[in-house]
Formats: sequence, structure tokens, C-alpha cells
Amino acid sequence: MAEFEKMHRAGAFPQELHLELLEGEVFETPPMGDDHVDKLAVLNEELVLKLREKARILCQVPLRTAEETSLPEPDFAVIDRNSYPGGVPHAEQVRLVVEISDTTLAYDRGRKLRVYARNKVPEVWILDVKGKQLEVYRDPQGEDYRSKQTYDEGDEVAPAAFPETPLRWW
Repeated sequence: MAEFEKMHRAGAFPQELHLELLEGEVFETPPMGDDHVDKLAVLNEELVLKLREKARILCQVPLRTAEETSLPEPDFAVIDRNSYPGGVPHAEQVRLVVEISDTTLAYDRGRKLRVYARNKVPEVWILDVKGKQLEVYRDPQGEDYRSKQTYDEGDEVAPAAFPETPLRWW
């Protein structure tokens, strides 16, 4: 992770590439399409409007992990307002991660979800843009989550850390 960050700062990678380090491999993530941008805007407004008093909403920032081989960059990381001193957050500070998946669904359900589970991120939402569903993963154990629920458009979902705050994601 430190080597990847050092290379990135030194300009070893072309600036136009959006890169992510997962399980010791560097992946180029595709540019955002219209649907991804639309869902990003909708969720940003919803998260900030409803959770701003309770949490920091970080958009597309890397998460430091306990393992030196991964530096995931979720679409959103929700962190308790009182436990975030600033800078690049650590995975153990995160209460909720949100991934918006249009062309990256298999990658997000596979490698990224494993990294989040191993680093004990308590809740991960994967928004399947094409399938118009929200997958909610909770209770990490090892490389997986014990609980997975799927929601359809129109269903409101409250993060486990903020059960009194249902969110519209569609």
C-alpha cells in the first residue's frame, strides 16, 4: 500500500487513469457512465441531507486497511462524525460503505466485498444500477458477510448504524 501511494504521488501512473489497489493488484476502474453519475448524485444528496448531523460522508476517497495489499476506494464511506479526525480514513472507522455498480458488479461483489469483510467494515451497500436493486451486506465474518438482503426500487433502507434514518437510494 505504501509503495502504491508513493508511486502514485511520484506520477508513476498516468493522471487520466483511475486506479485502485486490491489484494496486491492494481486495477484500472472504468470511467463513470451517466447512470453511475446519476446514482452518485442522488445518494450524495440523500446521505448528506439525512446523516450530516451524525456522520461524515466521504465520496470516492481511499480507505486504509489493516492489510498492506489493499487500498479500496468506495463511492461513499460513512463515518461517525465524532470519530473522524480527518485525512484518509481507516476501514475500522467506517460504519457504511456504498458501491455504485453498473459495469463493476462482479468486481464489487467479489474482490472488494472480500476486502471490506476482512477489514470488518460492518455494512456494505452495492447498488446494482442495471438490476435496479440494492444489496445490503452486514455482519462480516472472515472474507464474507453473514447477512445479505436485496431491496427493490421504492424500498427505503436504514443503515444499521443509523436505524432511525431510512434512506431513498433509487
